Amino acid sequence: MRNRDPWNGLRGNALLRSLPPQDALLLGSSLRRVSQMPGDRLVPGETDLVYFPETLIVCLIGQGRDSAVGMVGREGLIGWDRLFRCSDHAQQIFVALTGGSALVVSGNRLRSLMVAHPPLAISLIPFLHSFAEQMGRTVQLTLHGSLEVRLSAWLLMMHERMEGDEIVITHSALAAFLNVRRASVTDTMHVLEGERALRCSRGRVTVHDVAALQARAGLAARGPRQHDRAPLPPGPDKLDARRALERTVGLAALA
Repeated sequence: MRNRDPWNGLRGNALLRSLPPQDALLLGSSLRRVSQMPGDRLVPGETDLVYFPETLIVCLIGQGRDSAVGMVGREGLIGWDRLFRCSDHAQQIFVALTGGSALVVSGNRLRSLMVAHPPLAISLIPFLHSFAEQMGRTVQLTLHGSLEVRLSAWLLMMHERMEGDEIVITHSALAAFLNVRRASVTDTMHVLEGERALRCSRGRVTVHDVAALQARAGLAARGPRQHDRAPLPPGPDKLDARRALERTVGLAALA
């Protein structure tokens, strides 16, 4: 047991891979692997599941509309409303951009682990800050960015969350997520192909020049972050750690 690898089976997700050994061991035994198909709808509020994507990439659909407002892949998690008992009146709806695998745990089980071991929550929460920033950029682009900028940013975000350069997605799917006409996506793809930034084939987009897409997207696209863990105050007492968590995120009602 002394030589047990704390991150065995967890390395497909960067957030889990970044956990301290004790947190990884604590959470790892409660996770199971699932597979999703492109287009699958994931509603954590209905299943009480928290997902840690590995090869799966999903987008968060905006309330009352079909366009996407954020993307999550192997850098993070979805189902954070289950962690903090958010209201079910505005459930989060995610749609799978690509098929792939994810590690899942019930929200009730993860909440119990976080209450018993507050540093686990402190390790997971920084991702929520980075995702909120991503949503802010996405909304700003939707309001003010051209389709070339928005599409370039979206393709970069997918590319950064995948192995290799080939993105399996149709123009119709991209149009739906960007809330534009399919013909507009196709025309914009032709422009990007003419600049040799990418190449399109049936149901696939192959990225050839990341720098060209970045130039088109400007500062819109940023890759998955390394999530720094909030330091705990001195003292090994579990109550000290819990109070630090409550001060950090205002979750006095976490339990």
